[in-house]
Amino acid sequence: MSRQSVPHEAIWITAALALGWSLPLVLGLPADGALAATVRFAPALVVALWRLGRSQEAIPVGPLWLASPLWLLVATGATHGDLRFGPQLAIVALLLLISALVWSLRGPVQRAVASSPPERPSAVAFWLPLIVYIAIAPWSTAQRPPDGDEPYYLLVAHSLAWDHDADLSNNYEAQDSLQFMDRALEPQPGDPVGRDGALYSRHNVLLAAALALPYRLAGRPGTQLAMILLSAALAWWSLRLMRRTYPRNDQNQAVMIAWALLVLCPPLLLYSHQIWTEVPAALLVLIAFDAIYFPASDGSRRLWRVLVVILTLPFLKFRFALIAGMLALLAARRGARRRHLLGLGLALLAVTAAIALINISLFGHVLKHYSIADLRLDQRPWISYLKAGFGLFFDNAFGLFACAPLWLLLIPASTLATVRRQVNLQRAAWLFAPYVLLVASRQEWFGGWSPPFRYTLVLLPFLALALVPLFEERPKAGGRLLLAALGAATIVLTIAQVVVPGWTYNIADGGNHLIDRLSLRTGDDLRRFLPSYVRTSTASWLAPLLLSLGSIGLWRMPRRAWRSSLAGGTTFLLLATTALLWGGRALPTHSIEFEDPQVQAHPGSYYPRRWTVDRQNFRGGRWLRPGDTLRAPIIAGGDRLHLDLELSYQGVNAPAGWLLVQGGDQVLERLQIRPEEDWQHFELDDLAWPAGQPLVIIWQPEGVGPENASSEDAEVSTSLAKDVPPAPGQAIILDRAELRWP
Repeated sequence: MSRQSVPHEAIWITAALALGWSLPLVLGLPADGALAATVRFAPALVVALWRLGRSQEAIPVGPLWLASPLWLLVATGATHGDLRFGPQLAIVALLLLISALVWSLRGPVQRAVASSPPERPSAVAFWLPLIVYIAIAPWSTAQRPPDGDEPYYLLVAHSLAWDHDADLSNNYEAQDSLQFMDRALEPQPGDPVGRDGALYSRHNVLLAAALALPYRLAGRPGTQLAMILLSAALAWWSLRLMRRTYPRNDQNQAVMIAWALLVLCPPLLLYSHQIWTEVPAALLVLIAFDAIYFPASDGSRRLWRVLVVILTLPFLKFRFALIAGMLALLAARRGARRRHLLGLGLALLAVTAAIALINISLFGHVLKHYSIADLRLDQRPWISYLKAGFGLFFDNAFGLFACAPLWLLLIPASTLATVRRQVNLQRAAWLFAPYVLLVASRQEWFGGWSPPFRYTLVLLPFLALALVPLFEERPKAGGRLLLAALGAATIVLTIAQVVVPGWTYNIADGGNHLIDRLSLRTGDDLRRFLPSYVRTSTASWLAPLLLSLGSIGLWRMPRRAWRSSLAGGTTFLLLATTALLWGGRALPTHSIEFEDPQVQAHPGSYYPRRWTVDRQNFRGGRWLRPGDTLRAPIIAGGDRLHLDLELSYQGVNAPAGWLLVQGGDQVLERLQIRPEEDWQHFELDDLAWPAGQPLVIIWQPEGVGPENASSEDAEVSTSLAKDVPPAPGQAIILDRAELRWP
């Protein structure tokens, strides 16, 4: 959009907003519903996309644009009809409509970017992602309240905006969090306590300070709009870096494809309205990197930008000081003057020392609730770094590839970059190496309330940069097949994660929401085929190997191997899904994790509780009270079975009890459990296994015989909501079972 056209566009969008604000009332939609908020903005979004296209090229009002009002009828019918998931289907329709409109603009957008200088890309690169991010925000924010650290940033912003301090003690007491969510917050574990009992957040205050004014003006929606603006700015700066790195006209199409993957797909799409430090940190790093490696038109390095970034990153999050230090070293390698380098180094040291002194003075620790010992990287075994490294990308709950499979193209792209020895990517790898090492050392960062790829989102623009040389190549038939299959999977997952935002937040128990719900439907153990680095298995190491070899091999597959990449990609995706379901139903069971969703329990509370911090540091399992029953489906590998069980007795002055192990209704073994809190291991050899029966485990208190222990009388619940630990008394924790078929 040109500057002259902005007032004109504002008139159009204002009129569309006025129309949209009255639509829920006209269509009879509930005014406080999540769909109504989306309907209010839908006309303005469609008009914004249309006017954006017309500002670049005269686009006729074709069938696609005329079909846009039909979505309102779909939304109305879905809401007033008897459809169980009517609003969700309406949002799916809106996402498809927005996707089609964005696709129709690909030509004008690419021409606008190509005609603009690399150091100043067209403003379309800001407006287009901004419109898309605003499109998904009303539904996503209404469906899921702030989670994890988000509400605490909001509470600090509230305190700064209204109390003009960072002391949260009065805000907790007054339950100010009810102004932006539906529950009262309590202090997080490890929150520092200052002088005179003042309560502070363990998070740095800079992000909350930046959001204080938007919060004062518009509350929680104002802060989320501010985050959307930062995300759109990140999209623009990412395109600037890509175009300056690959400035030739024949590279423009590859740049635009990589850029579209970055800004229009998860994880950035999902983070665009969320309140985390990673998006502003990524934006700051891009600004500094650009200033270091690409001089201005007058030849200056604009080191003042680097200085601002170096001073800001530690205040945003103290761990970002590592990136700030590496930026200073990169500036040194680029030949900056000594006095500039000395100033950068002294500024960084001064900021770091100031933060440390403030933390020691107020909280007694350099890192608020962490000690220096927590930064000892040598305290972690090497296998934990290996798990974290693979987990950042391959973990089925928190990894980048599970969030958006198209990012799997990084594997052939990294291979190509290694062969070509691409300097810019080597610089980026050097920049982030210490930071990634620190992230990998923090085991608690795998799990809890983390959306996918959160802690390394700051390097996502540089990963997109690595994809450009791959997209420069004309893909062969295998490459087109790979693109079609990964693209289809990414579209499906993106729609699912936008429509149900809670599915991006997984518990650190080795699974994810989509697979768990599929396991509940089929009754099969599907987790065993997916890589998890919270709960490692054979799949944790085999899946990365197969995916790496498969993606590289497919990208290089000869042209004549497939005639239709679209049909082949769809077929490939369907075959992979079918193979997963078939494997869950046909391959013998060798391990049972009793917290898995297909294990039916009565009532079977989880151990530890589902939202326990550092949950992966516990043995994951189920509590069993007297009389409780577990029923796990088994795919038999023969008629004889060797079964190993691990459990812990948690009795309080209680006599020993009995554990009945059954194959369906047939009692196979009756174990006496000793009243010891240490983990006990039981080996049951050469059991006669009845084909087609589940493994049933019943916990019986002392004095109850096996004749009263039939599982037929036990009520079985498949609910995932059983999260109440047993009261003190006689109980056991059942961890896992290993099955061997001779």
